[in-house]
Amino acid sequence: MSVDMQSLYKHVAWCVWHEGLRLYDNGVPGQLKDLSFLRSSCLKLQQHHEAAGALISAASDSELTAVMSQIESRVDREHNLAGHIRWLAYHAARHAELQNLLAEGKYNEIRSLYYRHHNHNSNARFLLSCVSNGYLADLIKGL
Repeated sequence: MSVDMQSLYKHVAWCVWHEGLRLYDNGVPGQLKDLSFLRSSCLKLQQHHEAAGALISAASDSELTAVMSQIESRVDREHNLAGHIRWLAYHAARHAELQNLLAEGKYNEIRSLYYRHHNHNSNARFLLSCVSNGYLADLIKGL
């Protein structure tokens, strides 16, 4: 039995972009974290929402992987991640710092800098949880 993929995407993506569940490891370009870890993390984050938890539990590994693999490619269109990176670079005057951290391969420091400057915005602060280090590097190179 197949699950409602649109609803599954909505509930899983919320765990990532709103609650800060990191999808990718710290490698470059980065790989999706272990599926069982991601599933159990989503279930914990959705424990207040019975229907979401049931949907995540019922999803097959391939269905869950399919929705998780869409999150990175949709985060800019759905949440304007590139705009938030540009804001950090230019409005918060961190362009040179971002370039230097990228050149040094300090992705965790880039993520911390982003979080500190977007902590006031619950719809932006965890958006980097959606993307791999390779995607993050491309965003910064595109500034």
